[in-house]
Amino acid sequence: MFKNWSIAARIWLGFSVAVLAAIVMGYVARQSMATAQQHMDEVGHNRTPSLFGAEQIEVGQLHVATGSRGLIIRRMMDPASRQANYEEIQKGYAQIAEGRRIYEPLPQTPEEARIWQRFVPVFDEWKRSVDSLILLAQQKDSLVAQGAKADDPRVVQLDEQAFETVVHAKVARVQSGQLMGEIAALNGELVKSAVAQAEKSNASSTSTLLTLAVGCVLAVLLVGFLLARSIQSVIESLIKEARRLSVAAVAGELDTRGDVASVPSEFQAIILGVNETLDAVIGPLNVSANYVDRISKGDIPDKITDAYNGDFNTIKNNLNKCIEAVNRMVGDAT
Repeated sequence: MFKNWSIAARIWLGFSVAVLAAIVMGYVARQSMATAQQHMDEVGHNRTPSLFGAEQIEVGQLHVATGSRGLIIRRMMDPASRQANYEEIQKGYAQIAEGRRIYEPLPQTPEEARIWQRFVPVFDEWKRSVDSLILLAQQKDSLVAQGAKADDPRVVQLDEQAFETVVHAKVARVQSGQLMGEIAALNGELVKSAVAQAEKSNASSTSTLLTLAVGCVLAVLLVGFLLARSIQSVIESLIKEARRLSVAAVAGELDTRGDVASVPSEFQAIILGVNETLDAVIGPLNVSANYVDRISKGDIPDKITDAYNGDFNTIKNNLNKCIEAVNRMVGDAT
């Protein structure tokens, strides 16, 4: 089927294969980049901020715990130390609020959502304990400011309540810290998984692109080889017919004509043109040869009445003059 195609169709086929190969490779590259980008977006837009938010919450709780412990130390009753502890707690609260602001709007996996649902009530219980501790500490500060001593029953009672509150808060903080650690660990695993998937996608797309590139190069080379071979075949068939006609002409075989069917249809006009040229040349020559043969045998033919062009018309006129001269000579002889 391919050999019956025109040269233009074959060339268009070669270009089409090259263009199709470029389109396919571009599509595969785009898809692989989109997949890799999706995984990296998961890392950059979701998992990394989740880890940062969880870390902020944990660090904030540590600041609050540090300030809380400072408030129950009886030897740290000077105003500067007390104010520093209050500020440490507020600093922790601010950090926790920032962490939650970052973390809570982000999408969660089902497992992560379950851990967060367990974390929230424990965290709320911890915060209530800390808030209670702050109230107790402020009450103690107020009594001390009024002149109460450390052994004052009211101060001692507040210290005991504050200590119990800190112990309760510590239990809640440890539980919430464990849950937040699970969330952080889960997000860490998700980051690793997303990065691994991105690397896998890149490796797969690279392999696919290499395979497609090799396949497309081979396809283009095959089409080029077939195209070159078909053109060479056409040229060889034309040369073969031209040589056959030349040999026949040298041998005097003037009836030999080119084989139109031996070349593709789009080049048959060349052979037809050569045949028509031979017919245009050999026809008048055959007439001339026939007339000369008859004259040489004494069979004087009638004048040539067919129409010829150019040099063939000159030959016709010369033959007609020869016929007139012979006829006059025969008449004179008679």
